[in-house]
Amino acid sequence: MNVPVQSKVLQTKGFRVGRYSLFSILLLYLLQTSLTVYLLLDRTREVEKLKEKINNQQLKLQAQDRYIKHLEKVDVIQSMLKSKDSQLSALQQQHFEQRSVLAAQAEALKAKEAENRLGSLLAEKDQKLEELQNKYRDQILEARILSEKFALERELQDMLAEKEQQLNELREKYYLQQVSLLAQETAINNFKEKERVAQILEKFKTGLSKSEEESLRDIILSESKRYGLDPNLILALIQTESTFNNWAKSKQGAMGLMQIHPPTGKSIAEDANVEWKGKDGLYEPDKNIRIGLHYLAQLILHFQDIKLALAAYNMGPTAVKRLLEKGEEVPQEYVDKVIENYKILSQTPTPSPEPNGNGKNDRWKVVKEEKEK
Repeated sequence: MNVPVQSKVLQTKGFRVGRYSLFSILLLYLLQTSLTVYLLLDRTREVEKLKEKINNQQLKLQAQDRYIKHLEKVDVIQSMLKSKDSQLSALQQQHFEQRSVLAAQAEALKAKEAENRLGSLLAEKDQKLEELQNKYRDQILEARILSEKFALERELQDMLAEKEQQLNELREKYYLQQVSLLAQETAINNFKEKERVAQILEKFKTGLSKSEEESLRDIILSESKRYGLDPNLILALIQTESTFNNWAKSKQGAMGLMQIHPPTGKSIAEDANVEWKGKDGLYEPDKNIRIGLHYLAQLILHFQDIKLALAAYNMGPTAVKRLLEKGEEVPQEYVDKVIENYKILSQTPTPSPEPNGNGKNDRWKVVKEEKEK
């Protein structure tokens, strides 16, 4: 029983020893193989490096060969340039010599041309000088003739100046005479117009004294002229409003000749530069007429129509505006009364110096024309 056990142990040990030796051999083989591969790779890298160095050296050699060839070409080009420079200097020398020759020839030609020109110019100058001498002689003759004419003309001008002065003196005298006549005619016409207005005022009971009626007459004429209105229209308006009764007063409170309401009179007085001392001032003919005419002139400017202005004077401008805005007709009864009175008053005869009443304007026209001359 002991013998087989020992033999088994020995067998197993021998097997192990044999197995480990084989493994070590394999390891050594592998190590040797890896070292061999490593060496081969290292040698391969060294060979590649050597190839790269050889290639670089070859490239350097090629570049050196090219540079040497370039230098050879440069030497050839420099030698060619030197030969060209020598040729160019020779050509420049030839050009300079030819240029000097040409310059000398040009100077000679210029001198000849200058001589020819001088000759032609001298000939022209001689011809012009001769012409100028002839003209000078003619001008001397003309100057003598002109001096004689000038002397005659001067005498004539002196005579004409004397005649013109005499004529101006006559014109001035004529103008002064005409102005005097026109002033007389104007004074006569104004006097006749005043007389005509006075005759109209005498037909009505004004409640004023004689002197007050005269001042009323004067203020009506002067204010009508100031605003460019027909005095007959103002007289017709006063007749329609108050029948020339200075102390008339309506139920609505309108006062005086032109029946002015105190609030309206106060506002218009300030604009018309009339001193306002209260509503009783509306009974003063002077203030009443000035305020009333200023008010009427404002209405005419606003409505641009005399009939609408008259209607507004009676109804008030606000009422007329309202009717116009609505498209309604403005009542014409009051306007018709004023127009009817205007026609009657216009028929009152007024003496005039000329048959057609246009002599004054014609006379002024003649005087202005004579003055302008």
